[in-house]
Amino acid sequence: MLPFKKIYIDSRWSTSDSVDASNFKVELPQTMLCPENTVFFISDICIPHVWTTVEQGYNDKLYVTILNVTTYTSYILTLSSGNYIPSTFATELQNQLRTILGTFTVTVDINNGVVVNAGTSNAAYAFKILTDDDLVSGQYWYGASYNKYDLTSANDLINNRVSSNGFIGASTSWKSGFLNLNWINNIYISSPNLGSFDTVFAGKGDNNIIKKVPITVNYGYMNVDQVTVPNDFLDCSKQCLQTLEFHLKTSKGKYVPLHGSNVSFSVIFNRFDSN
Repeated sequence: MLPFKKIYIDSRWSTSDSVDASNFKVELPQTMLCPENTVFFISDICIPHVWTTVEQGYNDKLYVTILNVTTYTSYILTLSSGNYIPSTFATELQNQLRTILGTFTVTVDINNGVVVNAGTSNAAYAFKILTDDDLVSGQYWYGASYNKYDLTSANDLINNRVSSNGFIGASTSWKSGFLNLNWINNIYISSPNLGSFDTVFAGKGDNNIIKKVPITVNYGYMNVDQVTVPNDFLDCSKQCLQTLEFHLKTSKGKYVPLHGSNVSFSVIFNRFDSN
């Protein structure tokens, strides 16, 4: 027999050594020994959407290199944290770029991207907004050092993914892709001590993810996921459970910024008969 059929998890009741609602532990009132062929589901998930369009330490950096005649100079611009719509985001980009050159203009195009123009008649002047691949390889960079393993760049917001060899001159414009202002599309719940490490994240290789939660609500609302699929179970046979640990991360493996809010969900156990 299963000792528990269902465990209700709420980060409000996390242990004292927990970090926050994205990285927490809970203690069970008694040890649970899972018999052979025990499986579990994650359901009844409630995660508040409290992260903003631009989050400090997550996606607030813009890396720009300027070419003036034969001199290259690189800058790291920091976008102000907060929520944005396309028009206000374009204004913020423009404000930051104008700290380099006061003639920069940024407008929103009909495809909900942004158009960046240096706004100068100086034919010797050109600029480049570096992609993450550029930064990892160190191409086109002539400025201060940075952590290539944690760029915290805004490139996902502006869909700046495909690098080009050329710089944008004074008479041309740079166009972004479609603005992705809802930068967390899914939250991945993982656990280092629940499950049999039989899942895999194709992008990062993680093998302890126990649930992917699509984000379907706007800022300020509660994201609720009650979807369960009959065969969407994970094995936990012969595991001895006392302290359960959970991590909520973005697709890039960073803990979701929940700003003091709490999350809750249910762990449902069952027996699986392979016959």
